[in-house]
Amino acid sequence: MTQDPTPQQALEAIRSIRADLDRRLVYPLGSRVIHATLMAGVVAVFAAPAGVAFGLAVLIALGAIVVALRDRARLGWQAGVGLSRGAQAVGLGLGLAMMALIALAMSPRLFDGPVWAGPLAVALAWLAAFAAGEVWMRAYRRDVAG
Repeated sequence: MTQDPTPQQALEAIRSIRADLDRRLVYPLGSRVIHATLMAGVVAVFAAPAGVAFGLAVLIALGAIVVALRDRARLGWQAGVGLSRGAQAVGLGLGLAMMALIALAMSPRLFDGPVWAGPLAVALAWLAAFAAGEVWMRAYRRDVAG
């Protein structure tokens, strides 16, 4: 029969697991660049002419699937259903920012807005997604660490 650990031993085991998890939860720079490029591509779909937009949307969808599978296989984890509150808030904020940038990207076609609005929206989407990746990972680590 195995001996049950004392409460102190159980707490030490939990702390060591959390410390190991913190080292495993890394978000490599290359992945951040790829994810930011995919997010900017989503905004670019709405700025592109209709004929180009469909092809671009298909490429972005395939790229997102490949990146998600690659990250899960390489890093051993994938963000998903069990997100922490902080990570959910960052994701919601990024989603709202992307919706505003999509509206900005569509403005030249819908409202005869300035021509530079589309490229500006794509650049801002890339910057927002790149920065949100680091903020998201910090929030996720903080919530996982307890």
